Amino acid sequence: MEVDEFIQFCNQSSTLGSSDRKNCILRSVQDQVILKYIALFTYLALVTLVGVIGNSLILAVYFRRTRKTATIVFIEAIAVTDLLTNILVIPVTYYVLMKSVAIETYLCRIYYFLNYSTSFISVVLLLAVAVVRYRKICLPFAKQVTAKHARLISVGIALLCITLCVPHTIVSGRATVQELPQEGISIYECAIDDYFVESLWTKVVNGFSIFIFLMCCVPVTVMYSKIGIEAQRRRPTYGHGSLQRRDVSESAANSDSVKDHLNCKIQLEKENATSSLSRDNDTSLSEQKPSPLKETRLQREGSSYFYRSQRGAWALNRTTLMLLTISVIYILTNLTTLVLICTRSLIKMKISSLSVLSASIFSICLYLFILNSAVNAIIYIALDRNFRIDCVKLIKGLWQQ
Repeated sequence: MEVDEFIQFCNQSSTLGSSDRKNCILRSVQDQVILKYIALFTYLALVTLVGVIGNSLILAVYFRRTRKTATIVFIEAIAVTDLLTNILVIPVTYYVLMKSVAIETYLCRIYYFLNYSTSFISVVLLLAVAVVRYRKICLPFAKQVTAKHARLISVGIALLCITLCVPHTIVSGRATVQELPQEGISIYECAIDDYFVESLWTKVVNGFSIFIFLMCCVPVTVMYSKIGIEAQRRRPTYGHGSLQRRDVSESAANSDSVKDHLNCKIQLEKENATSSLSRDNDTSLSEQKPSPLKETRLQREGSSYFYRSQRGAWALNRTTLMLLTISVIYILTNLTTLVLICTRSLIKMKISSLSVLSASIFSICLYLFILNSAVNAIIYIALDRNFRIDCVKLIKGLWQQ
């Protein structure tokens, strides 16, 4: 039904007063708008369900770990931001969409403030994670970010992003969709406020959003590219997991790093033996080599050293892959939302003026960025074996209680 049909329907009720007739029209229009958002409501409900469970699980698992690294601290900060999105931003979104026809300006500004602040915090935290991974892998001997530094950085990021989203909050508000002067009714939706819709300030704010997004996403892309190149350069040339243990052991014995490790051990055995015998005024044993038993022990130690090194490298690569996947999904979903917001602002498009199918597709794409608040736990479970084990232990412990 069109608005004119709603007016005609409400005017047919002779028992309605002037204010009741206005409320009838607004309720009818709002019901039609809600019908266009049913698909979006379903999508947001699924994101909320998965996000609350997943992010609570992430926080429960990582808070239990006694050894905290900068990466873990940033993962916890991202999980807290996502959980706030699930329990605060999405319910506010529900309320705003349910009351959008007669929404107040301050509610729209609260809604946009929460959306922009959580989005900014997430993207800058992902940049911080990329910096930590880059320094750990590409600059291993440089000064690394500690867990204490990461906590201070997380607080600073939150305060900075809350400040940066203030201009967006100012230009946001309610946009007039349709005026009904005969009935004294205006139909609204949350968008760029009518006062700023023709202002240059709106274009500046939108350009600033794009600038922040690019200033975070471009360094993330460059750093993860360099991490991938460095990981490929360090990749062992002696084979993969399909090799038998015996073949790997033979390769380990021939690898330069293990040989250097063994040579250092053998030289240390020589120096210890020489020093001990010299104190007893015995014959110099500078040419003496360790016994065959010691040689065997050192070979076993070298093989163990090799396996430990490779397990650490593989775990490092898995962590980097996990964080890279999260960053790629974040960039793609937020880029989609940012393009739609700018397009909507430029062509002054109103969702309420679209058909049900078009409004459903557009609204889901517009809120695609909220998907990031739910996918992280799925990625951790899929790519992090230790996280899966910790989740199982946690769930078993809760079940036994």
